[in-house]
Amino acid sequence: MTKDMQKLESFMRQKTYQTWLKDQSKCFSLLVHGMSTPTSLVSALSYLCAQIAEEHANDNKIIIISYFCGLRVLDGDASAVDMLCQLIGQLLSQKAIARLYARDPVERNLRKKIKARDLKTLLGVFSSIIKRLRQCALEIFCLIDSITKIERVELRKDTEIVLKHLSELVREQKRRKGMIDDRMVFKLLVTDEARSLVAYRFFDTRETINLVVGSYLG
Repeated sequence: MTKDMQKLESFMRQKTYQTWLKDQSKCFSLLVHGMSTPTSLVSALSYLCAQIAEEHANDNKIIIISYFCGLRVLDGDASAVDMLCQLIGQLLSQKAIARLYARDPVERNLRKKIKARDLKTLLGVFSSIIKRLRQCALEIFCLIDSITKIERVELRKDTEIVLKHLSELVREQKRRKGMIDDRMVFKLLVTDEARSLVAYRFFDTRETINLVVGSYLG
């Protein structure tokens, strides 16, 4: 077994991760650094994100939205704007959201807004969809893998804006929990096989995990 897989298996058994994964009442952010030398477009942590998505694919109470930065690099599309387009598209493909818009189609020009690929507009669309989902008893798992692939200098500013938005969304949902009209739980997992360049700024120390063989306490 490789060191990266050893670190991953150890992490997956720890309380911090198990709470993030299984606590259905708690909005939670996690940033996981693999602390390995970057070697590829996918990593052991990519496997973790894919496993989470696969295991919950048929759960009607969980919505999985994900963005694998390394895989999008292969297509030449990796960026914060592309990430938002992908996450929004995945949200709109969910039955729960389709039903909401069928009953009250306020946003008739969503497709046009998405095609514009304007960061500010996309953030507005994403926020609008999330706000509509607050009335639903759902967990949303937002998985972003290999974040350093979109932290390069030319992409960094937009990436910072989106990560700040997502982390603030989690904190806002924490504050709203218990409100009669808000039953949604939002969970954010950001990973990188090495160490993030800017993402760490948007996570508390207790929300940031550095994987080291034999020394992770969680």
